Amino acid sequence: MNDSGPARAKASLMNAGVIGLFGHERPDGDCIGSLVAVAVWLDHVGRKVHVFVPDGIPERYLFLSDHLPCRVNPHPLPALDVACALDAASPERLGDYAAAFRAAPLSMVIDHHPGNTVQADVSCIDCAVSSTAELVFEMIGPDGVMAAPPGVAAGIYTGIVTDTGRFSFGNSTPAALRIVAGLVENGVRPDRMTDLLYRSRRPEEMLIEAGLLSSLRLYDGGRILVMSVDRTFLKHYPDVKLEDLAARTLEVRDVLIGVMLLEIAPGQVKISLRGRDGTDVGAVARRLGGGGHLPASGARLSGTIEEVEAAVLKEIRQVLKPGEGIL
Repeated sequence: MNDSGPARAKASLMNAGVIGLFGHERPDGDCIGSLVAVAVWLDHVGRKVHVFVPDGIPERYLFLSDHLPCRVNPHPLPALDVACALDAASPERLGDYAAAFRAAPLSMVIDHHPGNTVQADVSCIDCAVSSTAELVFEMIGPDGVMAAPPGVAAGIYTGIVTDTGRFSFGNSTPAALRIVAGLVENGVRPDRMTDLLYRSRRPEEMLIEAGLLSSLRLYDGGRILVMSVDRTFLKHYPDVKLEDLAARTLEVRDVLIGVMLLEIAPGQVKISLRGRDGTDVGAVARRLGGGGHLPASGARLSGTIEEVEAAVLKEIRQVLKPGEGIL
């Protein structure tokens, strides 16, 4: 892997004719926002671009896809000069497109996840930034972002605002806030973006949220909160994406780690973890075979909800210090 910065990544893309941008499975706002921003910018500077997202673009981010200059997941697969993975922490997260990524003459990865294992010719990885979208901003540069069509700014704003938990996580750094301030000064409307990202929920999401909240249980003196729903409940809402509901676990006073458990298939439980005050839930997720960031991470385990809950609590207690609480 050739470690390099945003300038090297930009030069590699500018020197290519046909570029494939690859997102990860179960894409979040940072993944989709970064993909859209880079795709719109590349099209603006005269490059041919294709976008690949294993699970497609989630309903919540479809408004961003309106900016794309190309179809998502074209078939048959086109020949590429450069393959660039965005926000993907491992090759497995590229899903069915991992082979297409490896087959390109030149491969790149732009990411901010610790422990990234994607092998690429050009590696632009910085774990100190708020999001992959922040790295995209650094790569394109402020002048390039402002000169490009509005989809670039909208994508970067989406990536930063979602990966910082609407500026509530510890990765809401001065640098990230300055970038967003510049985007707003140049036309991005926070009220409109908030409507699109957070105030366009389906009624089914509210019903699932009610089910989750009614299952709430506290452990270890209120430092750990767990909520869950089983497959019987979820099967009534098969198309609803629930990742953002995990943040509700931190709305309870004194909770340091919040856990959301979803039984997505018989014997398969999806785990979403959220941490407060620097509590490293990424370390918990890695102990469970998953990954993510210090304040937000996830994993999947086999077993019943009760069995997975016991396993998660065991690993959390290895990370939380005795008596640790909110200052």
